[in-house]
Amino acid sequence: MLIGRIRPSEVREFTIEGDDLEQVRADVRAAVPAGWDLTDAPIEMG
Repeated sequence: MLIGRIRPSEVREFTIEGDDLEQVRADVRAAVPAGWDLTDAPIEMG
């Protein structure tokens, strides 16, 4: 018998701006919906 798990592949994008990298990281973590895993968070310096 095989048992598998199906995971959705939905993608959500959002933009967060800030002056302090640690605050931006905290805001990104807070923006991730419950049950989702953050897989990519590119940062651009302005």
